Amino acid sequence: MPNEIPDPGYIPILKAKQGELEALKQSSPEERRLVLPLLEVPPVPVKWLEGEDDPVPAKTIDQHIPSTAEKIFGSLKEFDRVLIDGKYIEEDAALATGEEPIAAVLRLLGDRGLHVVPVVGLGACRLTGGGAGNFPEGAGLKAPRGDRRF
Repeated sequence: MPNEIPDPGYIPILKAKQGELEALKQSSPEERRLVLPLLEVPPVPVKWLEGEDDPVPAKTIDQHIPSTAEKIFGSLKEFDRVLIDGKYIEEDAALATGEEPIAAVLRLLGDRGLHVVPVVGLGACRLTGGGAGNFPEGAGLKAPRGDRRF
């Protein structure tokens, strides 16, 4: 089967943040062959304003998504495939273009040639049109611990 994911041996679950991405970027070709990273797209960062009780977004979702996708690509372009989980952004509003944040991340990475595999929950995440079927690399399914429906 051409789109079958080879057994990587190790699937680290990491947030797509600077330290984790740098560690993956510095991995050797042999390590990259044995690892299939599962990256969680981090939420929009927040900042605290003086006198405020609650944090406010440090940037918009329209700023966060392209910059996050660029950081992921820069660090993982040498990997055969990468799993992408949007659990921290799936409730965010759509981008100004109307595209859902996770769909935009997957598209931006795919447009650059990175083989991305979306990770979706049983509750389904809003991708685009036909959902995960739009991604030729297939999709990863996450289920809560103890879920025995499969």
